[in-house]
Amino acid sequence: MDAVVDVPQPAGARPRGPVTAPPLDDNRAMPTLTFIESGDRRTTLDVPEGWSLMQAATINGVESILGQCGGACACATCHCYVDDQLAAVLPPPAENELMMLESVVAERRPNSRLACQLKASAAMDGATLEVPEAQE
Repeated sequence: MDAVVDVPQPAGARPRGPVTAPPLDDNRAMPTLTFIESGDRRTTLDVPEGWSLMQAATINGVESILGQCGGACACATCHCYVDDQLAAVLPPPAENELMMLESVVAERRPNSRLACQLKASAAMDGATLEVPEAQE
């Protein structure tokens, strides 16, 4: 039987989707990525290779990435704008991501992506993602 653990949340914390961290592997690359939220608040994270950028953001307190669907590409609350470095190494968005990007709340730009669909890789090291102020 699985145990249920109640993790205390900071005051004003918003409920999030069911996000779990994949197991760590000491041999994985750990690219460093910076999330920029409104007010120029920057969060720089070492993200294990293979994790989704949404997982890394929500687990590490990037408040503007909501991830309400838990990474199922069903809500668009992990909308972000990728920098040129990141755009150059990402595969093009799949059809389901393109469909979800049509329903983002903030302005959709050519560099709009859903963080749940982006898997960390060594080629992303040093990249920056800007997070729109509104997600819902």
